[in-house]
Amino acid sequence: MYNKICAICGKEFESQYIRSKYCRYCQALAYRQKNTNRARERRAEARDAELEYLQQQAEERRKEREKEFEKREAERMRKLEQKAKNGDPLAIMDLLMFNESSDHRYNIEYWKAYQDYQRSQDGGGRFEHVVNGVSCFDEYFPELVIEAIKKEKGKIVTATIFHTH
Repeated sequence: MYNKICAICGKEFESQYIRSKYCRYCQALAYRQKNTNRARERRAEARDAELEYLQQQAEERRKEREKEFEKREAERMRKLEQKAKNGDPLAIMDLLMFNESSDHRYNIEYWKAYQDYQRSQDGGGRFEHVVNGVSCFDEYFPELVIEAIKKEKGKIVTATIFHTH
């Protein structure tokens, strides 16, 4: 027999096993506490595993949505390029605005397309579109607008004037 001290209550007890930690009164309490802790750890591990699974699923869905968006964006750009080839001024303007290598405000092609679009939408001469004080009906509109924008340090002011005849 071995003389031991209980790890819970601190009382001395005798045991026939050298590895005993608890007296016979505290054994059930220790056993219950260990089982409770094991169950708590299993639940925490299951929760962590489920959370990891859900995060993985969310990441896969995000990547899938991103691929779909890129596919739609590529199709939209393809259509836009086709429209621009066919001479659509809005498509030309959009392509130049999305071109990251240059600032559309200082692009003569952009302002030519803007002029074409505004002229096509003039409502039989009743509307006059003005950008930084330059009329879309001016022969040198693109060049003059770019100069005016440079003078205004990149600021663009547009107006539509309604003419009554």
